[in-house]
Amino acid sequence: MIRSLAVSLTLGLVLGSFASASAQSVPGFERTPLQPDRVGGGGAPNVAWVYPGAPRDGLESVSVSFLPVLAVRDSSRRGNAIYWAYNSQFSRGQPWYMGIQPNSGWGHKVLFSVFGKGASSVSPNCKSGADGGPGVHCHLTYPWKVGNSYTMRAFLVGQDDQTRTWRGTVRDDATGTETLIGEVTVARAQGLIRPHAVTFSEYYRRNEPCADRPLSEVLLSRIAGDRAGRTYPARLRSLNANGGPGGCNTQFFGDHADYVYIRQGTRP
Repeated sequence: MIRSLAVSLTLGLVLGSFASASAQSVPGFERTPLQPDRVGGGGAPNVAWVYPGAPRDGLESVSVSFLPVLAVRDSSRRGNAIYWAYNSQFSRGQPWYMGIQPNSGWGHKVLFSVFGKGASSVSPNCKSGADGGPGVHCHLTYPWKVGNSYTMRAFLVGQDDQTRTWRGTVRDDATGTETLIGEVTVARAQGLIRPHAVTFSEYYRRNEPCADRPLSEVLLSRIAGDRAGRTYPARLRSLNANGGPGGCNTQFFGDHADYVYIRQGTRP
């Protein structure tokens, strides 16, 4: 079910100033509490998605809307080290992700990264390396706001006998303005985008105690893939609270089908 998210809400806390640690439902997206399907895993809290009816050999594009509901920041500390992301792979297993983060004390960011050997880019926002290993990371300072929705896309923009080039973008759903994050080229043999993925909420400053972690919440919705002009809406498969260092007091809300809120942290 695809809904319009052209909304601007006064919700929670704009990064750097406190308004309220309570959260409200976004119109059209009820906050029904959901029980996780898995508790105690080692990774970050995440939600698994599938694309019913999509071609098994992959998709040519995927998109997901992020609506930050809450991003608490205590100015006496180093900010909110939360990362909200869509994480997938190409058909042959090369992983990639895209997402948004307050990025601690360095400003709001949007990211598009491809992991593994053989990835390259000539985009000005992209550099070699991805999370300390081989690959390419593309980071863009972007003024996203709590209460506004943003659609991120990764899609095929070019190919030849040896390579395929993928573009990552972010669109402000209130204005319709789409901004390039970067383009990454990988081997054609890696294939298209797998028709399944996870979205996650990771607190990446993992040595910080749960009791000290600021609250955060995001609404994830309108997840869909495309192939040859046909759209395949994603469906929620499982909710994984996990118990690893990337999570803290995780809660899920939503319809267990088309959208989900992920809330975590302690400090208001």
